[in-house]
Amino acid sequence: MMNEGIHFNPSYTSGYSLGFKLISVNVSDIYATGGIPTAAFLNVGLPPSTKEAFFWDFYDGIADATRLYNLKLLGGDLCAVKKHTTVSATIIGKAQRHVLRSGANVGDLVCLSGSLGDSALGLKILSCMKQSLCRMIKKCRNISIINDKVVELTVGKTTVSISFNEIAPFVSHHLMPIVKRLEVVERFATSCIDTSDGLSKDLNRICDNSGVGALIELNKIPVSKNLQSLCQILGLNAKELILNGGEDYRLLFTLPRSAVANNNNKYKPDKDFYIIGEITDSNRCYLDEDGKIHPLLPKGFEHFD
Repeated sequence: MMNEGIHFNPSYTSGYSLGFKLISVNVSDIYATGGIPTAAFLNVGLPPSTKEAFFWDFYDGIADATRLYNLKLLGGDLCAVKKHTTVSATIIGKAQRHVLRSGANVGDLVCLSGSLGDSALGLKILSCMKQSLCRMIKKCRNISIINDKVVELTVGKTTVSISFNEIAPFVSHHLMPIVKRLEVVERFATSCIDTSDGLSKDLNRICDNSGVGALIELNKIPVSKNLQSLCQILGLNAKELILNGGEDYRLLFTLPRSAVANNNNKYKPDKDFYIIGEITDSNRCYLDEDGKIHPLLPKGFEHFD
């Protein structure tokens, strides 16, 4: 479910990006069980003030995403709501081998399918933009066409000028994430979850369900180019975004060491996925850049704080 004001901001979210993201984030849940998505059902609640163009833009985003993930749209429901747009999707999938959150074992490797902090940084960037740029982004299905444009971001009382090319990947990842299926998860993972609420919270969920601990290394977590420098420019704590920022929709999973050692190089760490730590018998911790160990507290997104 995605609710206006909670999951998306209509000042920079188009109908197209909303539809595309709605499918992606639900497909991510199927991938996180080792499954393959096959069909989708929609529920769409629109206020009476909604323009028809928004609906068809939303439907185009749904159509492109279902084509990308090879899904069939089988039906759903459309109704009026009093004030705020609310949409949801149910994805049906199948799995040869169902992966749960409860199967991690002591000694397993903790792995990630991609970089972290991108979406959280994209959201921060969008919140610093002028309304004129937000409207421009809202009109573009592919924001890369805003090429080489120098834009201004308002950070507190300071205005920062920066190339749009530098911030575009983060904005795009937040508005329209593309999720990745991993065969290594389907074949060998002992547990898996997607990082919808942040690494710290979602790894703690695996540990809670599996009755184990974990130790990860901050330096081994993949980070996109320019994330550190942009955080410095915008006065943001990069470590906070990497550990606790949500909506990256990467697969966070555990593998027995034998799956990496004996796969004849079919699945390659640091290319197909990234090893960031290991499962331990009790505490949940992370090792910082200086070699100091800190507790990994579940600080990701929480709906009911």
